Amino acid sequence: MMSKSVAIIGAGIAGLTAAQKLYENGFNEITIFEALDRIGGRIHTINFGNGILELGAQWLHGQHGNPLYYMAKERDLISNPRHDFGIEGTGIFCTDSGELLNNEEINEIISYLHRIKDDMSDQSLNPNELVSAQQIFRINFEKYIDSGDCPPINKQLLWSLFNWYIKFEVIDNSCNDLNDISLLSYTQYNECHGIDLINFKDGYQTILDSMVNEIPRDMIRLKTAVKRIEVCNKTFRVKLSVEEGNRRTIEMFDHLIITSSIGFMRKNLDTFFGFVLPQNKINIIRTLGFGTIDKIYLYFENPFWKSDDKGFQLIWTQHNHNLPVWVYDITGFDLVREQSHVLVAWIGGNGAQLMEQTESDEIVGNICADVLRLFLRGIQIENPSKVIRSKWSSNEYICGAYSNRSLDYQKLNCDIDQLSEPICKTKHCNYVNQCVDCPLILFGGEASDRDFYSTTHGAMRSGQREAQRLIDYYQTLNLKSKL
Repeated sequence: MMSKSVAIIGAGIAGLTAAQKLYENGFNEITIFEALDRIGGRIHTINFGNGILELGAQWLHGQHGNPLYYMAKERDLISNPRHDFGIEGTGIFCTDSGELLNNEEINEIISYLHRIKDDMSDQSLNPNELVSAQQIFRINFEKYIDSGDCPPINKQLLWSLFNWYIKFEVIDNSCNDLNDISLLSYTQYNECHGIDLINFKDGYQTILDSMVNEIPRDMIRLKTAVKRIEVCNKTFRVKLSVEEGNRRTIEMFDHLIITSSIGFMRKNLDTFFGFVLPQNKINIIRTLGFGTIDKIYLYFENPFWKSDDKGFQLIWTQHNHNLPVWVYDITGFDLVREQSHVLVAWIGGNGAQLMEQTESDEIVGNICADVLRLFLRGIQIENPSKVIRSKWSSNEYICGAYSNRSLDYQKLNCDIDQLSEPICKTKHCNYVNQCVDCPLILFGGEASDRDFYSTTHGAMRSGQREAQRLIDYYQTLNLKSKL
Protein backbone atom coordinates (compact mmCIF):
# COMPACT_ATOMS: atom_id res chain seq x y z
CA MET A 1 0.00 0.00 0.00
CA MET A 2 1.16 3.54 -0.79
CA SER A 3 0.79 5.87 2.21
CA LYS A 4 1.09 9.09 0.21
CA SER A 5 -2.10 11.15 -0.04
CA VAL A 6 -3.40 12.32 -3.41
CA ALA A 7 -6.14 14.89 -4.00
CA ILE A 8 -7.95 15.02 -7.33
CA ILE A 9 -10.06 18.01 -8.35
CA GLY A 10 -12.99 16.89 -10.48
CA ALA A 11 -14.96 13.64 -10.68
CA GLY A 12 -15.25 13.72 -14.44
CA ILE A 13 -13.77 10.97 -16.53
CA ALA A 14 -10.21 12.33 -16.20
CA GLY A 15 -10.39 12.43 -12.41
CA LEU A 16 -12.09 9.05 -12.08
CA THR A 17 -9.58 7.43 -14.44
CA ALA A 18 -6.67 8.85 -12.44
CA ALA A 19 -8.18 7.62 -9.17
CA GLN A 20 -8.90 4.17 -10.60
CA LYS A 21 -5.35 3.73 -11.90
CA LEU A 22 -3.74 4.99 -8.69
CA TYR A 23 -5.93 2.73 -6.56
CA GLU A 24 -5.04 -0.28 -8.74
CA ASN A 25 -1.37 0.50 -8.09
CA GLY A 26 -1.54 0.64 -4.31
CA PHE A 27 -2.47 4.26 -3.60
CA ASN A 28 -5.25 4.12 -1.03
CA GLU A 29 -5.29 7.68 0.36
CA ILE A 30 -7.14 9.31 -2.54
CA THR A 31 -9.71 12.09 -2.25
CA ILE A 32 -11.72 13.29 -5.25
CA PHE A 33 -13.23 16.74 -4.72
CA GLU A 34 -16.30 17.34 -6.88
CA ALA A 35 -18.06 20.71 -6.62
CA LEU A 36 -21.25 19.46 -8.30
CA ASP A 37 -23.83 17.14 -6.75
CA ARG A 38 -23.01 14.35 -9.21
CA ILE A 39 -20.06 12.64 -10.83
CA GLY A 40 -19.30 12.97 -14.54
CA GLY A 41 -18.40 16.60 -15.15
CA ARG A 42 -19.22 17.25 -18.80
CA ILE A 43 -20.78 13.79 -19.04
CA HIS A 44 -24.36 14.18 -17.82
CA THR A 45 -26.92 11.48 -18.57
CA ILE A 46 -30.47 11.92 -17.27
CA ASN A 47 -33.43 9.55 -17.26
CA PHE A 48 -36.37 10.62 -19.39
CA GLY A 49 -39.47 8.52 -19.97
CA ASN A 50 -38.35 4.97 -20.68
CA GLY A 51 -34.94 6.07 -21.92
CA ILE A 52 -32.21 8.62 -21.36
CA LEU A 53 -31.06 12.00 -22.64
CA GLU A 54 -27.46 13.18 -22.83
CA LEU A 55 -27.02 16.78 -21.71
CA GLY A 56 -23.27 16.62 -22.22
CA ALA A 57 -21.03 14.24 -24.15
CA GLN A 58 -23.12 12.40 -26.74
CA TRP A 59 -20.98 9.77 -28.45
CA LEU A 60 -17.77 7.81 -28.37
CA HIS A 61 -15.63 9.07 -31.25
CA GLY A 62 -13.87 6.34 -33.19
CA GLN A 63 -12.67 2.85 -32.39
CA HIS A 64 -9.03 2.17 -33.23
CA GLY A 65 -6.67 3.64 -30.65
CA ASN A 66 -9.55 4.84 -28.45
CA PRO A 67 -8.96 3.60 -24.87
CA LEU A 68 -12.48 4.51 -23.78
CA TYR A 69 -13.98 2.52 -26.65
CA TYR A 70 -11.91 -0.51 -25.68
CA MET A 71 -13.02 -0.25 -22.05
CA ALA A 72 -16.69 0.26 -22.93
CA LYS A 73 -16.65 -2.62 -25.42
CA GLU A 74 -14.99 -4.96 -22.93
CA ARG A 75 -17.71 -4.12 -20.40
CA ASP A 76 -20.48 -4.57 -22.99
CA LEU A 77 -21.71 -0.99 -22.59
CA ILE A 78 -21.93 0.09 -26.22
CA SER A 79 -24.36 -0.70 -28.99
CA ASN A 80 -23.17 -2.53 -32.08
CA PRO A 81 -21.66 0.42 -33.98
CA ARG A 82 -22.38 -1.19 -37.35
CA HIS A 83 -26.13 -1.15 -36.72
CA ASP A 84 -26.69 1.55 -34.10
CA PHE A 85 -24.64 4.70 -34.56
CA GLY A 86 -25.21 8.42 -34.22
CA ILE A 87 -26.55 10.65 -36.96
CA GLU A 88 -26.17 14.43 -36.96
CA GLY A 89 -26.61 17.28 -39.42
CA THR A 90 -28.70 15.32 -41.87
CA GLY A 91 -32.32 14.82 -42.86
CA ILE A 92 -34.54 17.45 -44.49
CA PHE A 93 -32.81 20.72 -45.37
CA CYS A 94 -35.28 23.60 -45.40
CA THR A 95 -35.18 27.39 -45.64
CA ASP A 96 -36.86 30.09 -43.58
CA SER A 97 -39.21 30.69 -46.52
CA GLY A 98 -40.52 27.13 -46.14
CA GLU A 99 -38.69 25.68 -49.14
CA LEU A 100 -37.54 22.07 -48.91
CA LEU A 101 -34.20 21.75 -50.68
CA ASN A 102 -33.00 19.11 -53.11
CA ASN A 103 -31.01 16.59 -51.08
CA GLU A 104 -28.81 15.54 -53.99
CA GLU A 105 -27.64 19.12 -54.54
CA ILE A 106 -27.22 19.69 -50.80
CA ASN A 107 -25.10 16.56 -50.44
CA GLU A 108 -22.86 17.66 -53.31
CA ILE A 109 -22.20 21.03 -51.65
CA ILE A 110 -21.62 19.52 -48.22
CA SER A 111 -19.26 16.93 -49.72
CA TYR A 112 -17.19 19.75 -51.18
CA LEU A 113 -17.05 21.53 -47.81
CA HIS A 114 -16.02 18.23 -46.19
CA ARG A 115 -13.14 18.01 -48.68
CA ILE A 116 -11.97 21.49 -47.67
CA LYS A 117 -12.04 20.33 -44.05
CA ASP A 118 -10.13 17.14 -44.85
CA ASP A 119 -7.50 19.14 -46.74
CA MET A 120 -7.07 21.44 -43.73
CA SER A 121 -6.53 18.44 -41.46
CA ASP A 122 -3.87 16.98 -43.74
CA GLN A 123 -1.79 20.04 -44.56
CA SER A 124 1.39 21.03 -42.76
CA LEU A 125 1.01 24.37 -40.99
CA ASN A 126 3.45 27.25 -41.06
CA PRO A 127 3.36 28.46 -37.42
CA ASN A 128 3.96 32.03 -38.61
CA GLU A 129 0.94 31.95 -40.92
CA LEU A 130 -2.03 33.20 -38.89
CA VAL A 131 -5.00 32.18 -40.99
CA SER A 132 -8.32 31.27 -39.43
CA ALA A 133 -10.34 28.20 -40.33
CA GLN A 134 -13.15 30.50 -41.46
CA GLN A 135 -10.83 32.19 -43.99
CA ILE A 136 -9.78 28.86 -45.48
CA PHE A 137 -13.38 27.69 -45.83
CA ARG A 138 -14.45 31.00 -47.41
CA ILE A 139 -11.54 31.30 -49.86
CA ASN A 140 -12.05 27.76 -51.14
CA PHE A 141 -15.84 28.07 -51.32
CA GLU A 142 -15.51 31.25 -53.38
CA LYS A 143 -13.30 29.32 -55.80
CA TYR A 144 -15.92 26.57 -55.92
CA ILE A 145 -18.67 29.04 -56.83
CA ASP A 146 -16.53 30.86 -59.40
CA SER A 147 -15.49 27.58 -61.04
CA GLY A 148 -19.06 26.80 -62.04
CA ASP A 149 -18.69 23.26 -60.70
CA CYS A 150 -21.33 23.78 -58.03
CA PRO A 151 -25.00 22.80 -58.46
CA PRO A 152 -27.23 25.32 -60.29
CA ILE A 153 -28.44 27.09 -57.13
CA ASN A 154 -28.70 30.87 -56.75
CA LYS A 155 -25.70 32.46 -55.07
CA GLN A 156 -27.60 33.67 -52.00
CA LEU A 157 -28.73 30.13 -51.21
CA LEU A 158 -25.22 28.78 -51.79
CA TRP A 159 -23.86 31.19 -49.18
CA SER A 160 -26.72 30.35 -46.82
CA LEU A 161 -25.70 26.69 -47.06
CA PHE A 162 -22.10 27.74 -46.45
CA ASN A 163 -23.19 29.63 -43.31
CA TRP A 164 -25.05 26.54 -42.06
CA TYR A 165 -21.90 24.48 -42.45
CA ILE A 166 -19.83 27.10 -40.62
CA LYS A 167 -22.31 27.06 -37.72
CA PHE A 168 -21.97 23.28 -37.67
CA GLU A 169 -18.18 23.69 -37.44
CA VAL A 170 -18.60 26.29 -34.67
CA ILE A 171 -20.44 23.63 -32.67
CA ASP A 172 -17.96 20.89 -33.59
CA ASN A 173 -15.02 23.06 -32.48
CA SER A 174 -16.79 24.51 -29.42
CA CYS A 175 -15.97 28.10 -30.30
CA ASN A 176 -17.83 31.40 -30.58
CA ASP A 177 -16.62 32.22 -34.08
CA LEU A 178 -14.67 30.17 -36.63
CA ASN A 179 -12.64 33.32 -37.32
CA ASP A 180 -11.06 32.71 -33.90
CA ILE A 181 -10.02 29.14 -34.73
CA SER A 182 -6.48 28.32 -35.81
CA LEU A 183 -5.84 25.61 -38.36
CA LEU A 184 -4.11 23.88 -35.44
CA SER A 185 -7.57 22.74 -34.36
CA TYR A 186 -7.66 20.67 -37.55
CA THR A 187 -4.01 19.69 -37.98
CA GLN A 188 -3.21 18.72 -34.37
CA TYR A 189 -6.36 16.73 -33.64
CA ASN A 190 -6.04 13.01 -34.38
CA GLU A 191 -9.10 10.96 -35.23
CA CYS A 192 -9.53 7.40 -34.02
CA HIS A 193 -10.42 5.47 -37.15
CA GLY A 194 -13.51 3.34 -37.43
CA ILE A 195 -17.11 4.36 -36.84
CA ASP A 196 -17.17 7.88 -35.43
CA LEU A 197 -20.45 8.36 -33.55
CA ILE A 198 -20.86 5.35 -31.27
CA ASN A 199 -23.81 5.06 -28.90
CA PHE A 200 -23.80 3.67 -25.40
CA LYS A 201 -26.60 1.16 -24.86
CA ASP A 202 -27.90 2.92 -21.77
CA GLY A 203 -26.08 6.24 -21.76
CA TYR A 204 -22.63 7.61 -21.01
CA GLN A 205 -23.36 7.35 -17.29
CA THR A 206 -22.85 3.59 -17.46
CA ILE A 207 -19.11 3.93 -18.06
CA LEU A 208 -18.85 6.27 -15.07
CA ASP A 209 -20.80 3.86 -12.88
CA SER A 210 -18.55 0.97 -13.87
CA MET A 211 -15.45 3.01 -13.00
CA VAL A 212 -16.82 4.19 -9.66
CA ASN A 213 -17.55 0.59 -8.71
CA GLU A 214 -13.81 -0.09 -8.84
CA ILE A 215 -12.82 2.46 -6.19
CA PRO A 216 -14.08 2.97 -2.62
CA ARG A 217 -17.14 5.23 -2.65
CA ASP A 218 -15.86 7.34 0.23
CA MET A 219 -13.01 8.57 -1.97
CA ILE A 220 -15.49 10.87 -3.75
CA ARG A 221 -16.74 13.98 -1.95
CA LEU A 222 -19.64 15.55 -3.85
CA LYS A 223 -20.75 19.17 -3.38
CA THR A 224 -17.26 19.95 -2.13
CA ALA A 225 -15.38 22.69 -3.98
CA VAL A 226 -11.68 23.45 -3.85
CA LYS A 227 -11.55 27.24 -3.77
CA ARG A 228 -7.80 27.81 -3.60
CA ILE A 229 -4.58 25.86 -4.06
CA GLU A 230 -1.39 26.76 -2.23
CA VAL A 231 2.02 25.18 -1.82
CA CYS A 232 3.50 24.74 1.65
CA ASN A 233 7.22 25.19 1.09
CA LYS A 234 8.15 23.96 4.56
CA THR A 235 6.43 20.60 4.30
CA PHE A 236 6.53 20.23 0.48
CA ARG A 237 2.80 19.53 0.51
CA VAL A 238 -0.26 20.99 -1.19
CA LYS A 239 -2.64 23.09 0.87
CA LEU A 240 -6.27 23.19 -0.28
CA SER A 241 -8.98 25.60 0.85
CA VAL A 242 -12.13 23.50 0.67
CA GLU A 243 -15.77 24.61 0.81
CA GLU A 244 -18.51 22.11 1.64
CA GLY A 245 -21.81 23.92 2.09
CA ASN A 246 -21.20 26.60 4.73
CA ARG A 247 -18.19 24.75 6.08
CA ARG A 248 -14.67 25.81 5.09
CA THR A 249 -11.61 23.74 5.86
CA ILE A 250 -7.91 23.58 5.07
CA GLU A 251 -6.67 20.18 3.95
CA MET A 252 -3.13 19.01 3.19
CA PHE A 253 -2.00 16.45 0.60
CA ASP A 254 1.23 15.06 -0.77
CA HIS A 255 0.09 15.43 -4.39
CA LEU A 256 -2.71 17.10 -6.34
CA ILE A 257 -4.11 16.28 -9.79
CA ILE A 258 -6.17 19.11 -11.30
CA THR A 259 -8.71 18.07 -13.95
CA SER A 260 -10.72 21.32 -13.97
CA SER A 261 -11.81 22.69 -17.34
CA ILE A 262 -9.80 25.38 -19.10
CA GLY A 263 -12.89 27.58 -18.89
CA PHE A 264 -13.01 27.29 -15.10
CA MET A 265 -9.27 27.83 -14.66
CA ARG A 266 -9.31 30.90 -16.91
CA LYS A 267 -12.26 32.46 -15.10
CA ASN A 268 -10.68 31.82 -11.68
CA LEU A 269 -7.01 32.21 -12.59
CA ASP A 270 -6.32 34.93 -10.00
CA THR A 271 -8.09 33.23 -7.08
CA PHE A 272 -7.79 29.49 -7.71
CA PHE A 273 -4.00 29.38 -7.76
CA GLY A 274 -2.43 30.72 -4.58
CA PHE A 275 1.06 30.48 -6.01
CA VAL A 276 2.81 31.82 -9.10
CA LEU A 277 2.07 29.63 -12.10
CA PRO A 278 4.78 29.36 -14.77
CA GLN A 279 4.13 31.92 -17.50
CA ASN A 280 3.78 29.25 -20.19
CA LYS A 281 0.86 27.72 -18.28
CA ILE A 282 -0.75 31.13 -17.82
CA ASN A 283 -0.44 31.79 -21.56
CA ILE A 284 -2.10 28.49 -22.41
CA ILE A 285 -4.94 28.91 -19.91
CA ARG A 286 -5.62 32.44 -21.15
CA THR A 287 -5.46 31.77 -24.89
CA LEU A 288 -6.66 28.20 -25.42
CA GLY A 289 -10.12 28.28 -26.98
CA PHE A 290 -13.06 27.11 -24.87
CA GLY A 291 -16.57 27.75 -26.14
CA THR A 292 -20.12 26.64 -25.46
CA ILE A 293 -22.33 23.97 -26.98
CA ASP A 294 -25.85 23.39 -25.72
CA LYS A 295 -28.72 21.06 -26.49
CA ILE A 296 -32.42 21.85 -26.24
CA TYR A 297 -34.63 18.77 -25.96
CA LEU A 298 -38.26 19.24 -26.98
CA TYR A 299 -40.95 16.70 -26.06
CA PHE A 300 -44.08 16.78 -28.24
CA GLU A 301 -47.27 15.01 -27.20
CA ASN A 302 -48.11 14.59 -30.89
CA PRO A 303 -44.96 14.25 -33.02
CA PHE A 304 -45.32 15.96 -36.40
CA TRP A 305 -42.49 14.02 -38.07
CA LYS A 306 -42.36 10.55 -39.58
CA SER A 307 -40.55 7.71 -37.85
CA ASP A 308 -38.02 7.42 -40.69
CA ASP A 309 -37.15 11.13 -40.68
CA LYS A 310 -33.64 11.95 -39.45
CA GLY A 311 -33.92 15.63 -38.68
CA PHE A 312 -34.60 19.12 -39.96
CA GLN A 313 -31.63 21.33 -40.87
CA LEU A 314 -32.19 25.10 -40.88
CA ILE A 315 -30.88 27.15 -43.81
CA TRP A 316 -31.37 30.80 -42.89
CA THR A 317 -31.59 33.16 -45.87
CA GLN A 318 -32.43 36.29 -43.87
CA HIS A 319 -32.26 37.52 -40.28
CA ASN A 320 -35.18 39.94 -40.16
CA HIS A 321 -37.63 37.58 -38.50
CA ASN A 322 -39.26 38.60 -35.23
CA LEU A 323 -37.21 36.09 -33.25
CA PRO A 324 -34.50 36.29 -30.57
CA VAL A 325 -31.03 36.56 -32.06
CA TRP A 326 -29.88 33.28 -30.49
CA VAL A 327 -32.09 31.15 -32.75
CA TYR A 328 -29.81 31.86 -35.73
CA ASP A 329 -27.10 29.75 -34.10
CA ILE A 330 -29.30 26.63 -34.09
CA THR A 331 -28.13 24.35 -36.90
CA GLY A 332 -31.15 22.09 -36.83
CA PHE A 333 -33.46 19.75 -34.95
CA ASP A 334 -32.48 16.07 -34.91
CA LEU A 335 -34.48 13.02 -33.92
CA VAL A 336 -33.34 11.42 -30.67
CA ARG A 337 -32.41 7.76 -30.38
CA GLU A 338 -35.10 5.70 -28.61
CA GLN A 339 -37.15 8.82 -27.84
CA SER A 340 -39.95 8.85 -30.41
CA HIS A 341 -41.54 12.08 -29.10
CA VAL A 342 -38.35 14.13 -28.75
CA LEU A 343 -36.33 16.43 -30.99
CA VAL A 344 -33.01 17.98 -30.01
CA ALA A 345 -31.76 21.36 -31.17
CA TRP A 346 -27.99 21.85 -31.28
CA ILE A 347 -26.79 25.40 -30.64
CA GLY A 348 -23.30 26.83 -30.30
CA GLY A 349 -21.35 30.06 -30.24
CA ASN A 350 -22.67 33.25 -28.73
CA GLY A 351 -26.20 32.03 -29.41
CA ALA A 352 -25.79 29.22 -26.87
CA GLN A 353 -24.78 31.69 -24.17
CA LEU A 354 -27.70 33.97 -25.01
CA MET A 355 -30.12 31.04 -24.97
CA GLU A 356 -28.95 30.14 -21.47
CA GLN A 357 -29.89 33.64 -20.29
CA THR A 358 -33.53 33.05 -21.26
CA GLU A 359 -34.96 32.24 -17.85
CA SER A 360 -37.89 30.00 -18.73
CA ASP A 361 -37.57 26.56 -20.32
CA GLU A 362 -41.10 27.00 -21.60
CA ILE A 363 -40.23 30.23 -23.41
CA VAL A 364 -37.20 28.57 -25.03
CA GLY A 365 -39.38 25.65 -26.13
CA ASN A 366 -42.09 27.89 -27.58
CA ILE A 367 -39.49 29.91 -29.50
CA CYS A 368 -38.08 26.68 -30.94
CA ALA A 369 -41.59 25.68 -32.02
CA ASP A 370 -41.95 29.08 -33.75
CA VAL A 371 -38.71 28.37 -35.63
CA LEU A 372 -39.99 24.96 -36.73
CA ARG A 373 -43.25 26.50 -37.96
CA LEU A 374 -41.27 29.06 -39.96
CA PHE A 375 -39.27 26.37 -41.75
CA LEU A 376 -41.91 23.63 -42.00
CA ARG A 377 -44.93 25.49 -43.28
CA GLY A 378 -48.19 23.69 -43.80
CA ILE A 379 -47.49 21.30 -40.92
CA GLN A 380 -49.45 21.55 -37.68
CA ILE A 381 -46.81 21.98 -34.97
CA GLU A 382 -47.87 22.45 -31.36
CA ASN A 383 -45.70 23.84 -28.59
CA PRO A 384 -43.61 21.20 -26.80
CA SER A 385 -45.07 20.05 -23.50
CA LYS A 386 -41.66 19.47 -21.91
CA VAL A 387 -38.33 21.21 -22.47
CA ILE A 388 -34.96 20.15 -21.08
CA ARG A 389 -31.85 22.14 -21.96
CA SER A 390 -28.20 22.22 -21.00
CA LYS A 391 -26.51 25.35 -19.65
CA TRP A 392 -22.80 24.59 -19.80
CA SER A 393 -21.60 28.18 -19.99
CA SER A 394 -23.63 29.10 -16.90
CA ASN A 395 -22.21 26.21 -14.86
CA GLU A 396 -19.71 28.04 -12.64
CA TYR A 397 -17.49 24.98 -12.28
CA ILE A 398 -17.29 24.14 -16.00
CA CYS A 399 -17.92 27.40 -17.92
CA GLY A 400 -18.40 25.88 -21.37
CA ALA A 401 -18.05 22.69 -23.39
CA TYR A 402 -14.51 21.77 -24.45
CA SER A 403 -11.24 23.17 -25.76
CA ASN A 404 -9.97 24.16 -29.20
CA ARG A 405 -6.84 25.71 -30.65
CA SER A 406 -7.40 29.45 -31.09
CA LEU A 407 -5.46 31.97 -33.16
CA ASP A 408 -4.40 33.68 -29.91
CA TYR A 409 -2.95 30.36 -28.76
CA GLN A 410 -1.05 30.01 -32.05
CA LYS A 411 0.23 33.61 -31.90
CA LEU A 412 2.06 32.88 -28.64
CA ASN A 413 3.50 29.68 -30.13
CA CYS A 414 2.13 27.70 -27.19
CA ASP A 415 2.88 24.02 -26.73
CA ILE A 416 0.09 22.06 -25.03
CA ASP A 417 2.59 19.70 -23.41
CA GLN A 418 3.66 22.63 -21.23
CA LEU A 419 0.19 22.61 -19.66
CA SER A 420 0.61 19.04 -18.44
CA GLU A 421 4.13 19.56 -17.06
CA PRO A 422 3.83 19.10 -13.28
CA ILE A 423 4.73 21.73 -10.71
CA CYS A 424 7.68 20.10 -8.98
CA LYS A 425 9.50 20.84 -5.75
CA THR A 426 13.09 19.80 -5.23
CA LYS A 427 13.43 18.18 -1.83
CA HIS A 428 15.74 15.86 0.00
CA CYS A 429 14.32 12.36 0.09
CA ASN A 430 15.54 10.33 3.07
CA TYR A 431 14.35 7.18 1.34
CA VAL A 432 17.09 7.46 -1.29
CA ASN A 433 19.29 9.97 0.58
CA GLN A 434 19.39 12.48 -2.26
CA CYS A 435 17.52 15.46 -3.69
CA VAL A 436 14.65 14.66 -6.05
CA ASP A 437 12.12 16.65 -8.09
CA CYS A 438 8.79 15.70 -6.58
CA PRO A 439 5.71 16.18 -8.83
CA LEU A 440 3.54 18.15 -6.42
CA ILE A 441 0.78 19.52 -8.65
CA LEU A 442 -0.23 17.69 -11.83
CA PHE A 443 -2.56 18.78 -14.63
CA GLY A 444 -5.08 16.60 -16.48
CA GLY A 445 -8.31 17.11 -18.39
CA GLU A 446 -9.22 16.88 -22.09
CA ALA A 447 -7.50 20.15 -22.98
CA SER A 448 -4.12 18.78 -21.88
CA ASP A 449 -4.15 15.85 -24.31
CA ARG A 450 -2.08 16.59 -27.41
CA ASP A 451 -3.93 14.31 -29.82
CA PHE A 452 -7.48 13.84 -28.54
CA TYR A 453 -8.38 17.16 -26.90
CA SER A 454 -12.11 17.96 -26.82
CA THR A 455 -13.06 14.29 -26.33
CA THR A 456 -13.88 11.96 -23.47
CA HIS A 457 -11.14 9.57 -24.54
CA GLY A 458 -8.70 12.48 -24.45
CA ALA A 459 -9.85 13.22 -20.90
CA MET A 460 -9.48 9.56 -19.99
CA ARG A 461 -5.99 9.40 -21.45
CA SER A 462 -4.96 12.50 -19.49
CA GLY A 463 -6.08 10.88 -16.23
CA GLN A 464 -4.09 7.76 -17.07
CA ARG A 465 -1.06 9.90 -17.92
CA GLU A 466 -1.00 11.82 -14.65
CA ALA A 467 -1.64 8.76 -12.52
CA GLN A 468 1.22 7.00 -14.31
CA ARG A 469 3.45 10.00 -13.63
CA LEU A 470 3.01 9.50 -9.88
CA ILE A 471 3.35 5.73 -10.15
CA ASP A 472 6.60 6.10 -12.11
CA TYR A 473 7.94 8.64 -9.61
CA TYR A 474 7.57 6.28 -6.67
CA GLN A 475 8.75 3.26 -8.65
CA THR A 476 11.91 5.20 -9.54
CA LEU A 477 12.47 6.09 -5.88
CA ASN A 478 12.03 2.46 -4.94
CA LEU A 479 14.58 1.34 -7.55
CA LYS A 480 17.07 3.99 -6.43
CA SER A 481 16.74 2.88 -2.81
CA LYS A 482 17.90 -0.61 -3.83
CA LEU A 483 21.02 0.55 -5.66
